[in-house]
Amino acid sequence: LTEELVRRDVKNIKMASDSLNDLINNILDISKIESGEEKLIETEYDLDSLIFEINSLIPSKINKELKFSIEINESIPKKYYGDTYKIYKILCYILLNAIEYTNYGEVKLIINGKKVDEENFEFEFVVANTGHTMSVENFNKSFEDYINLGENGGKNNLDSIKLGLIIAKNLADLLGGKIDFLNEKGQ
Repeated sequence: LTEELVRRDVKNIKMASDSLNDLINNILDISKIESGEEKLIETEYDLDSLIFEINSLIPSKINKELKFSIEINESIPKKYYGDTYKIYKILCYILLNAIEYTNYGEVKLIINGKKVDEENFEFEFVVANTGHTMSVENFNKSFEDYINLGENGGKNNLDSIKLGLIIAKNLADLLGGKIDFLNEKGQ
């Protein structure tokens, strides 16, 4: 029994330290963005490597009975030029939010896109989840309203998930992209 209590306490301490570390890193990221120090670092990258990195992190962050999957349109190219690290961060922050607010079912990343011209490709990333815990009042909020209001009715309560969404929005803006939040009852 004593060993079991120690294991539980060590697990709780590890979770608390991970949460604190995430919060501090997010505050540092926000500071970097707000000060204008966040710059694009564009390189050639492979979509499969990006997916591998996401699939290495996200399942380890799920601590409930959720299924996680990634669906990729196989007809889209595999090689790109851009800031893959910022894309990775945006997707991870949004996926972590979906996991946080999903009680059961599945969280899925769907990757699609289209060629804009000879040199440019426009990605469409969709994070879909089931079994959400969103309140009825917040059901039809826009992404801006959602990150501003949060699930706490507007109280000054910043957690690493909410900060992650703010960072994702700012990084998407920096990349020339946009984030939409859509919610359909039963979907």
